[in-house]
Parts: sequence; structure tokens; C-alpha cells
Amino acid sequence: MKSVKNESGLKIIISIGLIIAIALLPQLVMAQIGGGGGGDGTGNPDAPIDGGIGLLVAAGLGYGIKKTRDARMKKRMVEPKSEYAKKAEQLN
Repeated sequence: MKSVKNESGLKIIISIGLIIAIALLPQLVMAQIGGGGGGDGTGNPDAPIDGGIGLLVAAGLGYGIKKTRDARMKKRMVEPKSEYAKKAEQLN
């Protein structure tokens, strides 16, 4: 039972760490540091980074979660069949 508690505690710590990292990520991924003007003199940065990257990250996380759940479900379905399931399969 202790290993289950330790694993769930570790999962919580990792989850909190990921949330903090994702929250701080926009500050670390700036196109230009210092808010200086762009190369054309209008004050617009040459390489803007907008919400598109956030959408890609969110889509990647969603896809990863789906794949993980699918793998767990497949792993659970491989378990040996019960006697009832074997008899039902024979009848069909």
C-alpha cells in the first residue's frame, strides 16, 4: 500500500511542477527581449510569437493524454478472461 501512496504523491508533485513550468513559459519564450522596436522602425517585432504556440502545446498535451489513456485501456483489456467470458465466447 505504501508504494501506491508514494506513486500518487510523486504524480502530484510532477503535476504541480508542470503547471508552474507552463505558467512561466510565456515569460521565457520572448521573441525579443526588452520590448525594442522591429527592424522596420514601426515598433513591431520582426518575429512575433502569439497564441499559436500555446494552441500547439495544448493540442500536443491533449494528444499525449489520449494516447496514454488508450495504452492503459489496452493494457487492462489484455488481462485473462474470466470463466463467464470464456463460456459466453463459446456460445457465439
